[in-house]
Amino acid sequence: SGAPGTWSQLLFGAASDASVLDHVAVRYAGSFGAAAIDLDFANIQIQASSVRFCAADGISLRSNSFPTISGCDITNCSLALTNVPIHAISGFSNNTASANTSNYVRITTATLSANLVIPATAALNATGVYVMANTITVPAGLVFTVPSGVIVKFVGNSSVSILGTLSAQGQAAAPVVFTSISDDVHGGDTNQNGASSGGAGSWGQLYFGPLSDASTLNHVRVRYAGSFGAAAFDFDSANANITNSAAEFCAGPGMNLRSVSLPTVANCAFTNCTHAAIAVPIHALSGLAQNTASGNPSGNHIQVTTGTVVSNLTLPVAASLNATGVFVLTTSLTISNGVTLTINAGVTIKFPGTNGVTVNGTLLCQGTASAPIAFTTYADDAFGGDTNQNGPSTGTPGSWGQLYFGQNSDASVVGYTHVRFAGSFGIPAL
Repeated sequence: SGAPGTWSQLLFGAASDASVLDHVAVRYAGSFGAAAIDLDFANIQIQASSVRFCAADGISLRSNSFPTISGCDITNCSLALTNVPIHAISGFSNNTASANTSNYVRITTATLSANLVIPATAALNATGVYVMANTITVPAGLVFTVPSGVIVKFVGNSSVSILGTLSAQGQAAAPVVFTSISDDVHGGDTNQNGASSGGAGSWGQLYFGPLSDASTLNHVRVRYAGSFGAAAFDFDSANANITNSAAEFCAGPGMNLRSVSLPTVANCAFTNCTHAAIAVPIHALSGLAQNTASGNPSGNHIQVTTGTVVSNLTLPVAASLNATGVFVLTTSLTISNGVTLTINAGVTIKFPGTNGVTVNGTLLCQGTASAPIAFTTYADDAFGGDTNQNGPSTGTPGSWGQLYFGQNSDASVVGYTHVRFAGSFGIPAL
């Protein structure tokens, strides 16, 4: 019956684009590690053909090869379909793979040079699984479209860098998934190493740059991201729209909003991430609604990292995680002159350090008897529950600063508001 590696390969060079393989069987190739069908700057057609029992890879697309491969089967080889430039995916359809060391499309060059759609049907066995051995980069002005059912698995510290537009439109029953190659929950045992679930920080992140505002994500799951402490969703002066999505089992924050990022984030879940669920500048809270968090050891709350209010702003309970009304400020809260900050009933602001509130404009605390507002320490469980997840605690007097009202704050109204455990360094609470 022959032996794998008995002979070498079919090699197609740069001038071979007119070549056609139709109903061709390539068997027992791969001597000295050669791919059975090896394309080097070649855009040939391969259809209704098979590659079987080879000692090395089935089909390899070296350099910039963009063949048409349809209705083909790759069996009992090493890597089924490898060294794929991301744009070559548009030429794949209805291909299958089985009993190989890997039965997936392995993408090694992933910088977009034109708009691209990456459909689930172009993956081997129509599983929707693609393995990325490099960072996906979407340059400014280009659109990367990921339809429902597509599963992108990463090897190493690769990421998705969105400098243009990402349109990832999943469905509840068929989400778009970005995860580790070790994650068997989505797409099965891709690396064929037996049951595994991935490890936090196995790959990088989804990074959104300053020109990515048109990006929209719906029913997208980001799992096991956060290498080197990176946030799963990382916004850098970016205002994308994310709904019905999730960050799960990540080594960094679930979401980090850097610089002047004001995205819309609604009905999203942040689960089992090592750092804070969400870290945001205070103005970004206006775009957050009905999001949840659980199992995050550093807290299931929103961490406000920049607290200077420079335009009118309202803090509603709905902007907090799990609708607890809790916001944790790792910085001072400063209301600028001529600006109004309105805090709705039921909101609790907690300080983990000695920072406080400085009112140079107008502070409107609209608490009620049944839903008061609270300014208190991170350790105070009486309002907002055990935010720091350290077990029952009540806080210590002087744990944080004060509410300071300056000479331009006369329009401020503080009603049904509790100020607790303030007075660091002996300063008055009010």
